[in-house]
Amino acid sequence: MTAERTPQAYVEQAREDVHNYTQGLLVENERLRGKLAALESEKRQLEAGLEQGMSELGRLRVRLEEIQQDNQHYSDEFQRIEQQSSNLSNLYVASYQLHSTVDRAAVLQTIQEIVINLIGSEEIGIFECDERGRFKVISSIGIHDWAFAPFRLGEGPIGRHLQDGEVYVNRLAAMNPDGLTACVPLKIGDTIIGAIAVFRLLAHKPALERLDHELFALLAVHAATALYCSTLHGQAARLQAVAS
Repeated sequence: MTAERTPQAYVEQAREDVHNYTQGLLVENERLRGKLAALESEKRQLEAGLEQGMSELGRLRVRLEEIQQDNQHYSDEFQRIEQQSSNLSNLYVASYQLHSTVDRAAVLQTIQEIVINLIGSEEIGIFECDERGRFKVISSIGIHDWAFAPFRLGEGPIGRHLQDGEVYVNRLAAMNPDGLTACVPLKIGDTIIGAIAVFRLLAHKPALERLDHELFALLAVHAATALYCSTLHGQAARLQAVAS
């Protein structure tokens, strides 16, 4: 038979149980504190890693933008070089075509084709100066020859633009009543022997470009030489025919 516990023993047991429970709570609290500290440390590491990652991401974005800008620059440069190569090729072909024949009709046809294909106009007048100093239409496309009476330097819109011997370019041709876009003097030395008048451009070409100015400069010299040589060749052929 179990002896009954005295009140004092009961109190002692309760104190011991409370003490043990308290110790257990303290141990568990220390364990949780340690785990919390470890989690806080891990959190700080993750935040530091995230911050570093965001910084690296920002750096990579900046570098990517730089690469894209470099790529665009190289692309633009490549297109510029490609365009320049095409321009040089067109200029060479045009020059070669002008000097590939001394037949007058072929020279005039070549001049027209250069203006049509490279300048972009199908309204062209080619004028030649006769022995009396009058400029007359000798070949045309897209215009009425009868609309251009013979003129001298300084007379009429074409004669006025020829007077200084420089290539004339009208950037506002669409607003000009006569529609003249360009006037190219054909010169041998300082003597103007003819002219190329370019009127309205084709619909797909809103304005003249840098290459067009280079082509006009080429035509001013090479077309003049080719036309002059073809004229001399024709005269020589006629003299030979008369002599025979």
